[in-house]
Amino acid sequence: MKHSTYATTILSGSLLLSSLTLSQAQNAAQNAAETGEKTPDKKLELLSAEELASRKASIPLIEERIKDREEQIHVIVADIERLNERIEKRIGKIVSTLAKMKDSQNSKTRVAQMKQDVMKGLYRTIEDYNRRRAELKEQLRSGKNSVGDTAANKGIQKFDKKIETRVDQMVELSKSFTEHVDYKKYENDSSDRYGYGGGWGWDSSRVSEEWKQNRRETTFTDKQRKKMVEALKNSIEDLERRNNTLRNKSKEKGISEETRKFYTEDIARNDKTIEARSKQLAGLMQPGSGSTATHSVNRNQAHDTELMIREIANDIRRDNNSMTSSYNELKKRAASLNQTKLNLEARKKWLAEYASQHGDKTK
Repeated sequence: MKHSTYATTILSGSLLLSSLTLSQAQNAAQNAAETGEKTPDKKLELLSAEELASRKASIPLIEERIKDREEQIHVIVADIERLNERIEKRIGKIVSTLAKMKDSQNSKTRVAQMKQDVMKGLYRTIEDYNRRRAELKEQLRSGKNSVGDTAANKGIQKFDKKIETRVDQMVELSKSFTEHVDYKKYENDSSDRYGYGGGWGWDSSRVSEEWKQNRRETTFTDKQRKKMVEALKNSIEDLERRNNTLRNKSKEKGISEETRKFYTEDIARNDKTIEARSKQLAGLMQPGSGSTATHSVNRNQAHDTELMIREIANDIRRDNNSMTSSYNELKKRAASLNQTKLNLEARKKWLAEYASQHGDKTK
């Protein structure tokens, strides 16, 4: 498989951020318990001493189960965070390696092609993060999120951070593409093919190899730089439009203070992102900001780099699959934990009601 398809495909699904941590699971359980069915106000049947003792004895056992489940959820969350950190490091390795390289006459444009494909993969992760972030925002706005407002806001902050990391990585790669150099297009060959020197009446000039190589590379430079600048400008304009809409909504009559606060906080987040995008755009357009790559590589070195990226992409895919599996297990265990907590809450309420009606009386 070619590196272009491979890198783009793997990097596009490089991160599955957990939207449900242990604290979120606990919040969800607490919210569920608060809205659970209450024990009806009716006369409870008098129990035997043995049966009442059995019900009381179940409480510490269920509490121990909950403690054990929470500890295991902590382990799963730690695994997800560890895998996430490792994926970030592997993506960072790809970016930092390519950012230091540039093509040579021998490698033609293989390095430039790899950079371009990795940038496409990074952009796809940004699209995925934006989609997930929008889902959390809508849940917050509608009040229909299952993880609690605090957890949802933390999730949005995580996605914001990841998006900025990806944009920074794209800008770093963009700056490392070869810049235009004013090489002379033609160079004179002072000797003809017979070795007698010039002056035989024909033009002995030829197109400079340096000029041809620079033109090959800067074709990629011009295309990706234009797209990168346009993407940053479009991002700024889109965020400014959103803020104008949010400001108008926040001034509408009849909205709650909670909704107004939601709009204000969203405007502040967007302003922060606009500031970051503006700095990235200014840095990219600043004269002399390009050509940060430190060394040229030959064809064999470019091939070895391509193989390394493929291996790292395999690592990312493996860790991503593991993280997806862990995340699915986390959701399943969190749901089970919530039910167990509801069960415990119901039993405690029943015993409290029984005690209020019968005290310690038994049959």
